[in-house]
Amino acid sequence: MSILPASEAEFFARSTILIIGAGACGLTAALAARELGADVLILERDAAPHGNTSLSQGTLYAAGTSSQILNGVQDSSDILFADLMAQSAGSGDPILSRYVADNAGRTVDWLVEAHRIPLAHLPEWAAFGHSCARLHRNPSLTGAELHGALLRAASDMGADLVTNARAVALFAEEDGTVRGVRIQRPDGLREDIGCDVMILATNGYGANKQMLRRFAPTMADTRYFGWEGNEGDGIIWGMELGGALGDMTSVQNFGALAEPSGIMLSYEIYSEGAIQIDRDGRRFSHEIEDISGQGDRVAALPDQLSWVLLDERRHRELLTRGEYREAIELGIAKRAETFDELVSITGARPDLLCDTFREVELLAGTGTPDRFNRVFPADGSFHAPYYAIRVGPALLHTLGGLLINSEGRVIREDGRPLPNLFAGGGVIRNMAGPNSSGYLPGSGLTLACVTGRLIGQSAGRAALLRTGKSATV
Repeated sequence: MSILPASEAEFFARSTILIIGAGACGLTAALAARELGADVLILERDAAPHGNTSLSQGTLYAAGTSSQILNGVQDSSDILFADLMAQSAGSGDPILSRYVADNAGRTVDWLVEAHRIPLAHLPEWAAFGHSCARLHRNPSLTGAELHGALLRAASDMGADLVTNARAVALFAEEDGTVRGVRIQRPDGLREDIGCDVMILATNGYGANKQMLRRFAPTMADTRYFGWEGNEGDGIIWGMELGGALGDMTSVQNFGALAEPSGIMLSYEIYSEGAIQIDRDGRRFSHEIEDISGQGDRVAALPDQLSWVLLDERRHRELLTRGEYREAIELGIAKRAETFDELVSITGARPDLLCDTFREVELLAGTGTPDRFNRVFPADGSFHAPYYAIRVGPALLHTLGGLLINSEGRVIREDGRPLPNLFAGGGVIRNMAGPNSSGYLPGSGLTLACVTGRLIGQSAGRAALLRTGKSATV
């Protein structure tokens, strides 16, 4: 039982706001709550905060940011909202999508200007469902740098962080009011901590095989490329308190995880003209039209086996990309001097692989789409020497979760909010809808930061109201 009667608690400490999870959502919430003057304690299960934030590429999308305007990009929240709804084919939550579209730009500017988070617009990058360039990244293009900057900012704002503190149960009243949490230390010691308001920021359930078999069974045995601590605790607590769920079948997949190293190949590799084939040598999809859905297609192949193919020209252009260069250094990209050698490396049927190359060469530069609706540039044909990278599918994170209202409060099936429980990021339903294909790249971190700010502000106001204090701003 992960929800215990409040009467059983023996609180040795208290905090006005208790945040479970020190990823992008929890840290952003801490920043927003501390700006209002609320006391904040963040609990992190690991010895040092990592999670999906650190594993990510550190990419958010936003419309109308100062950085975007400086680069002369014509974008708006209306255009972003339209892209979100188009990506999900209208199946995503329009209210949440509208909120994210309207507030992503404000959130990025706030992080940059108020808290010195190093996010800058990428003017050259518009693809994969984004109708214009709106991605923002830090200088190193890594989630680890972004995570470190958020940790520094939260510390500067006076938020307290306790690590090696795994939350194992919540204490609640019969009406759903959360009174605190029980944590367990690595040595087995258990401690109870009380609160006035609680924020769940524990991410999704990608590491919980039991939940995957229940909600997303086709991905239960696929390799999970996320943080091992993402076991769905926040979602489970919300469910047990009566919280409603949405789009639990939806997950973000990935179709180009280099095997056996586990290096994620950026889908930008396909922008340079790379193609993906099955074990026989056939292309089986439009490689870049549906990024998350591509993982489903690779997972459906015999032995989940596929190859990414490129030639010398594309190889040289991609050497500036960190993950591709790492793949080369580890010997993952196999070089073939001739077509016959490429056949030997991949095990493809020569006739089918030849047909694949011939199709690309015939369509290159014509503007005519292939049977998957992909159009190849004028330099789209392949010439020896070739490079082949064996890739498989991966589950990156889950997209379904608890439902929240406009304040970020967890709501019941009838729409009534739980009294003092807030949630954001991977704990709540994403904007993708019920299918993997609805995921717009960058949505994970964007949702974490946008809803993190929302629930931090709402929880801060709620906590100050409960304690009778006034906001400092």
